[in-house]
Amino acid sequence: MQIRRRCRRYYLTQTSMFFLTIVSTFATMIFFQRYFSTVFFQQHYEIDQIFHADETDFEDAHILPPKNVHLISKEFYNTTYLTCQYPKLTIDNPNIWKYLQPVKKAKPDCEKATNWVYVENGSFRLSQQALQKHGAIVCAYRPILRSKDDFSTMEGARLFPIVDKMPLVSDFFRADCRARDGSFYSNIHSGIMFDAGLHMRHIWNPMVKTHLGYNVLMFGFDSVSRMTFMRFLPKSYTYLIKELGSIVMKGYNIVGDGTPAALLPILTGKTERELPEARRGHTDAQTVDRFPWIWKKFKDNGYVTQWAEDLQNVGTFQMRLKGFRDQPVDHYGRPFYLVAESMRTSKPYCFGSITRLKSMLNWIRDLYDMYPIQPKFSFVFHSQYSHDSNNRLPYGDDELLEFLKFMHQHGYFDKTIFILMTDHGARFSSLRKTYQGKLEERLPFISIRMPPSFQEQYPRIMSNLRLNSHRLTTPFDLHETFEHLFEFHSNEPYQSKTSRSYSLLQLIPENRTCEQADIEQHWCACLHWNEISINESLIYKFGQQAVDFLNDFISDYKNECAKLSLYQIHKASQLKPNDRLLKFVGSSDKDGRVPTFRNQTLKRMNKTIDLKQMRSYQIQFETIPGHGQFELTAEYNPMNDTFLIRKRRLSRMNKYGHTSACIAHKRPEFREICYCSKLLNRTQKSNPFLVNSYSNLFSESRGGGSGFGGGGFSGAGIFNYGDYGSSCTGPDCPSSTVIWLSILGGIIGILSLIFGVAYCIKYWNGRPRQSNILFIRNRIVQNCEQEKSYMNIFQSGYWKSQYFQYGKWHGSCRFSLSFKDGSHQTVTGSGTDDVGKFTIQGIYSTETGRLGLTKVYQKGTGNPSQNLGHQVTIQLTWNPTSKQFEGKWYVQTKMYHGENKFELKFDGHHLSTVYEKI
Repeated sequence: MQIRRRCRRYYLTQTSMFFLTIVSTFATMIFFQRYFSTVFFQQHYEIDQIFHADETDFEDAHILPPKNVHLISKEFYNTTYLTCQYPKLTIDNPNIWKYLQPVKKAKPDCEKATNWVYVENGSFRLSQQALQKHGAIVCAYRPILRSKDDFSTMEGARLFPIVDKMPLVSDFFRADCRARDGSFYSNIHSGIMFDAGLHMRHIWNPMVKTHLGYNVLMFGFDSVSRMTFMRFLPKSYTYLIKELGSIVMKGYNIVGDGTPAALLPILTGKTERELPEARRGHTDAQTVDRFPWIWKKFKDNGYVTQWAEDLQNVGTFQMRLKGFRDQPVDHYGRPFYLVAESMRTSKPYCFGSITRLKSMLNWIRDLYDMYPIQPKFSFVFHSQYSHDSNNRLPYGDDELLEFLKFMHQHGYFDKTIFILMTDHGARFSSLRKTYQGKLEERLPFISIRMPPSFQEQYPRIMSNLRLNSHRLTTPFDLHETFEHLFEFHSNEPYQSKTSRSYSLLQLIPENRTCEQADIEQHWCACLHWNEISINESLIYKFGQQAVDFLNDFISDYKNECAKLSLYQIHKASQLKPNDRLLKFVGSSDKDGRVPTFRNQTLKRMNKTIDLKQMRSYQIQFETIPGHGQFELTAEYNPMNDTFLIRKRRLSRMNKYGHTSACIAHKRPEFREICYCSKLLNRTQKSNPFLVNSYSNLFSESRGGGSGFGGGGFSGAGIFNYGDYGSSCTGPDCPSSTVIWLSILGGIIGILSLIFGVAYCIKYWNGRPRQSNILFIRNRIVQNCEQEKSYMNIFQSGYWKSQYFQYGKWHGSCRFSLSFKDGSHQTVTGSGTDDVGKFTIQGIYSTETGRLGLTKVYQKGTGNPSQNLGHQVTIQLTWNPTSKQFEGKWYVQTKMYHGENKFELKFDGHHLSTVYEKI
């Protein structure tokens, strides 16, 4: 019995030890598993996440690289032997920063109350915050639709009531809502409407088998250089290179002036001169539908396409060109921004509680939400923060960063070629006058981020892309890259479609020149210029020939445009000779649309001329009237002592505003040169005799010296203050008759001057300083947003007016005005005031917010002592603060000359208009 118990205890002890050993083993395994998963595997994950980045990208922006970035040194790029060598630019150049005044706020001030309506994956949504605050909400929905072309929109049928989560019936709409508590909400919104056909396109139109298959997303800013992008969008730039591993193209060079010259080569592979004529004002010009748009090719391969830009009054394909007849892409933003930018608002950068930039970025997100598996091509371009000035660009940094993080964290970038870019640097800012500012205009920002799967699968191609980031590249190359995508999996090596372009996935030769890339020397940033004296006779001759060229260029409109004269040459440079670089001579047509290079020109010249005799010069000069500032590049031909000048090599350096409004719609390409004759100040036409008389009066009274010294009123002059009692003797002394006649002449002159001044005061009193036509046009609007706010202030209906006379206000008087829009913006009206019955005729301008009226009284009505059947000229300017027109009235009759203040305010629509709205 005892033996059995011992054995049993022994057996239990052995079993316990066995189970204890097993439990300990499993506990140890679990511990090590957790330890390695948090330490070893985490370190291994971090190693996997390490990506390569250019050391220069961090140095240029003065930022420190993180641990998970392997820096590629400058030796890898080996730029020493590149033919095109770019000068070193810095973001902290003091000569640049003295012209910059960036905003301090992170974003503009928008409405504090959250928008009641938003869009989520193609559905109309009501904000829960608004519902909790205001109670039940009922909304009406009006679709915003494109009309017959790019220059008109229309509203679809009103839908009411709209419920939460209702599918959109259009990409853009106006929502008008009312809450239970009486609150009201009205705003316009954008989204992506569900379209079954677009969802099935990639099945019905499958892409070619050789296509790479990735989405393509481009987002751009207007008028921002690479340096300015790093200065004013530092958070977004840092995220691009530190977290996304984007490759920044340091040698990306523009190929022409303005946004069309930047985007047309990207989207069509051609320059404007190579495309069918589409410029307004030219014979046989048609819409741009005929252009070979790259999005058409993507669409034919099953892609859903998207394009939008803001600032429609300067639309890339609508300001100078005739725009699209048919909608060019599946999701087209122009109708939305046409409506948005015609709305009067005190917060021009916002749609309610969100900024317009955020709305634009959300529209891209909506595209990705709506088409999760369908291939997509999207290009969206933002101008509002940077077109007129770069100083507002910092508004966009936080929201752009938020967008980049969202797209990255949601995996949208995993299968997307992402291109963040700008079209060119600042063109009309003060910094453009500096050397670095000139180079920055020619060197915009562009970064390319390939999907991670591509980077892992094609390391050699990624090496090509990195090397190309330090070499001369152009918008033509970006288009060639898109073409390459369609043939990426071809069995044959890719061959460029033109000799001037390379796919960025191919290695660009080290010896590539501006001539080979089809960049004219005026725009080539890797050329080196030596500054020379502006006093050289050759430079003066260059300036005179430049002004002669400008006058000849706009000679077809010499009646509308004033003749320009050379005011001053500010700077002159000569191209440093370099046989390896471009030697561009001119253009074979007046408009500069067909280039001619030196070797072609020399064949037509006398063969005795030496190539080294040809010299390229560049000047910055100013013209009058208008003080337009220009930069021009031309080659000097010593054989005929002339400069080879073409429009394509001319840059306008300062803003021209509305000084060319008289031809802006007829011939948009003249805008930067033409100064409208009607704007000439009347003081420039003053009587030269009167001016000379004043000049002689002052010069004679001052004698031959200065001040009261010399031969004026002291020393040996007529009056001797030093020796009061002495008299003048000798043959040089004037006789007393001469002295008294001089005194009498002076008195008569003074009386004549007083009489002349009094006559001028009487003549001008009651007479407007300029005609109504000049008045409504002669105003420089400070920004595009201000222009757009004038669109809806001219409303037909009843208006109230009051005028100031005899020390008190008279009125108010209520009368009717009818505004007619069209090529001639006119206004008519009638009414009765304390003088009598009157009729009104006038003109107005939605560009300047001005109104010019002629008020004619009907004789025999009203007050007989005041009503002479006379007319009153009234010139008014819109005051957005008081929300009324303010200005002056002018009257001149035989009995009365006068002028004083006048105010005009809208007082309600005509009854017929109200019924129409109901």
